[in-house]
Amino acid sequence: MSFASLDEILEFQNLQLENYGWFIHYVPDDPDAGGTGMVNAHTHGIQERFAHPDFQIVLPLDPAIIQRIFENAVDLVKAGTRFKAGEQYSEIIEGFRVLAVAATEDGRPVIRIIIPDKHGCLNEYTINKEYRRQWPAKKGGHNGSSNGNGNTA
Repeated sequence: MSFASLDEILEFQNLQLENYGWFIHYVPDDPDAGGTGMVNAHTHGIQERFAHPDFQIVLPLDPAIIQRIFENAVDLVKAGTRFKAGEQYSEIIEGFRVLAVAATEDGRPVIRIIIPDKHGCLNEYTINKEYRRQWPAKKGGHNGSSNGNGNTA
């Protein structure tokens, strides 16, 4: 979907809020501008509509896959699930567990959904190197995870 103006974007977002209670921003990183190749896909409206932190994914997946992951997570929230940092969830991606971690996106708290590597690993220290970058930067240090968008990735 492409938009001709900022007004069209805002109109679309408002329509999504009215119809579904939330919407997704998918912000690709720009490796040519010194980025890391990660993304900043995140939701808006979940905190306000469902009293639950919004979600974020930073692994560069197809936007349609990210949308489906967010839809599954929001459906669980609507059904009463409250995602907690440090907990694993098997209901979001069929056949795999994901990990919820606390993160920030543009200064607001979010639940980052950590996607397992192809072996299903969710351990920050043994997961495939490219997947390890999903963890937020450590306070007082840096784990190489900034996504170049001003957010911890």
